[in-house]
Amino acid sequence: MSVKRFGTILVFAAAVGALVACQQASRSTEDRATETTADAHTEADGADVPYTIAERYFVKNDVTTLDSPKITDEVEFNRVFGPAAVMGEGGAPTQIDFDKQFAVAIVLGETDHETAIRVESVQRNAEGQLVVTYRTEVGSGQSFTIEPNLLLVLDKKFDGELVLNEERM
Repeated sequence: MSVKRFGTILVFAAAVGALVACQQASRSTEDRATETTADAHTEADGADVPYTIAERYFVKNDVTTLDSPKITDEVEFNRVFGPAAVMGEGGAPTQIDFDKQFAVAIVLGETDHETAIRVESVQRNAEGQLVVTYRTEVGSGQSFTIEPNLLLVLDKKFDGELVLNEERM
């Protein structure tokens, strides 16, 4: 087999692997959208901060660490994340307007176990810090590896020092 043909097969296999990984979520996009709307908090009580969970992005293979989990500009975002669009309704990545919004990225290490990251709360504490509390659920083993991540989008009016709290189970 020629090197060129092998390279083509390798690229094709990587693309198929990325699509399969995107489809491994245990719930449909519609279910997550409903949950996101239900979980999106309001600032009515002075502590909770509204957020949206960004869908259809993957962490690029050449990213080994994040400089910061808070991403405030499109250049840094595009360095870390790639779009994972799929065909059909709801298949486009969530749009992020970095003039008005910023992202919070929770990126875990590579694993061969089914892994879900769930947001418990996003709040502003008494010191003015933005506190994101999340829970990681690890499931059964898989025959492939993934890099679990969760991407939150918040309005810039809630920008401040970021604190990530992982609740251990």
